Amino acid sequence: MYRILLCLFFIASVASNAQDAAYRSSMQHFYNLRKQALTSEDGWLNLAGLFWLKDGANRMGNDPSNDIVMQHKDMPPFAGIFYRNANEVWWESAENVNIRVNDSLVKKRILFSDGKPRGRLAIGSLRWSIISRDDKIGIRMRDIAAEAVIHYEEPHRFPLSLSYRVKARLEKKIQVGILINNVIGQSSIQESPGTLVFHLNGKTYRLDALQEGNELFIVFGDASNGKETYAAGRFLYADMPGADGEVLLDFNRSINPPCAFTDFATCPLPPQQNILPVPVLAGEKDYHPNRKLRK
Repeated sequence: MYRILLCLFFIASVASNAQDAAYRSSMQHFYNLRKQALTSEDGWLNLAGLFWLKDGANRMGNDPSNDIVMQHKDMPPFAGIFYRNANEVWWESAENVNIRVNDSLVKKRILFSDGKPRGRLAIGSLRWSIISRDDKIGIRMRDIAAEAVIHYEEPHRFPLSLSYRVKARLEKKIQVGILINNVIGQSSIQESPGTLVFHLNGKTYRLDALQEGNELFIVFGDASNGKETYAAGRFLYADMPGADGEVLLDFNRSINPPCAFTDFATCPLPPQQNILPVPVLAGEKDYHPNRKLRK
């Protein structure tokens, strides 16, 4: 009997170790994808500027006399002009300035129409394109040779803990819209597929979810914000409910919003009902804990 029990214990231990190794391997894959996302040409670490356009002409260059001043070695004193007419934006390059779109020199170019960006301009290591936020239309500037990308700093994280890997059920909402504010002071009603109800350390909590593609997207805050974690909350993605109606919430995959890395992002803030009264000591810690929140 003793040998049988010992054998069963050994088998259980091996199985547990294998599951632990598989989980750690999956998390390392998650970290690798996170690095790729942050350091890619469309990542958050290369953001170098965000400039909102006024109606009419908006001159850009590194000279202070311009409407948009971008101090960078690759930016000429006067690079060209953005023209905004309501919800349409086009660009005109200055004489003898080589602005490119997809490796082709461009003199004039529609950059935004029908609510969609129409191209990305480039000079040297700088890239810029149009973004829109409600009635605001702006220029998002990137530097693909940014120091933060070249000397990538891995986000600090809490140790992995299976206690922060919980099952939730998605309750459909009677009122499907929830109010979301962002860091630039805008508010919008966004559609919600429902509320995630789960237990953590013996207590029941609720988080309203949004949907992004085929995933649930949760913007949440907790009692660790402003201490160990970013003051304006974090993001968490989860798969849509399975056939059993359950959702796996793995708070070890909690990530910083773009605004934790740069002042040139326009992040959503956690709605009041998504601020948990307890600390969630899992996932990414604050990337720049000594940097003040933008106001």
